[in-house]
Amino acid sequence: MKVLGTVKDAATEVPLPGAKIMLYVREEELAVLQSDSEGKFKHKSESQYIGEILICKVEKAGYEPQKVIQEFEEDEVTLAIKLVPKKEEKIELTVNLKDEKRTPLKGVNISLEVSGEGVGVGVSDKDGIFKISLSPDFEGKTINYDAELAGFELASGALLLKKETSHKITMKKPPAQPSGRKWLKIAALVPGIALVILAFSLQSDELLFAGIALVLFAGIAILAVSILLRGKGQYLHLRVYMRRMLLYLTKMLQTLLRKH
Repeated sequence: MKVLGTVKDAATEVPLPGAKIMLYVREEELAVLQSDSEGKFKHKSESQYIGEILICKVEKAGYEPQKVIQEFEEDEVTLAIKLVPKKEEKIELTVNLKDEKRTPLKGVNISLEVSGEGVGVGVSDKDGIFKISLSPDFEGKTINYDAELAGFELASGALLLKKETSHKITMKKPPAQPSGRKWLKIAALVPGIALVILAFSLQSDELLFAGIALVLFAGIAILAVSILLRGKGQYLHLRVYMRRMLLYLTKMLQTLLRKH
């Protein structure tokens, strides 16, 4: 008795090496084989099984197991086995984003990381929902997320991934700027302004230059601190402010040089 066969991918017809083949007759195991580099396998036996039923079970990682039943009509049986790839069961992550009033938030930018590596980005839809499919290799691992939307504080966190994972994020607006802060700005500018007024009254070019410089640097400091406290990173405003103040300072210096 001889059993010959090949194992191939059902979709691509590519031979599959390393498949496990188990042969049975009358529920008795005849042999356990493995397909070679060309997807072929072979078993020979001195026993005769004509008229008997051969059961062939085939398994391979990444494929659905298959069972083939064939009657021994002759002394030799040839099997052509085609394995169907398994459908990858991905992890489905759903994130629900709302504000503190429970209103869905559209356009929230989401970024995801696992073990320090980015695994996905996306934007919430009109219902505040963000969905993404992730590799099943991430099951049981911790995923870190960042959620960003203009006018809201950055929302960060972590969660454990399961096959179906849902998470709710409440985005919060930044606290209102204390009204008393404007008095700090005025206080910072007062010395420079006072020095400019004194310079005009005493007709002192040196005091005038010092006063303008003091106003310039106080303004830059105030703007920089405001940007950092708000956490918006609007450094363009700082650059524009500096450029204007430096231009004004340059004109004042040119005026002083003309006088001398």
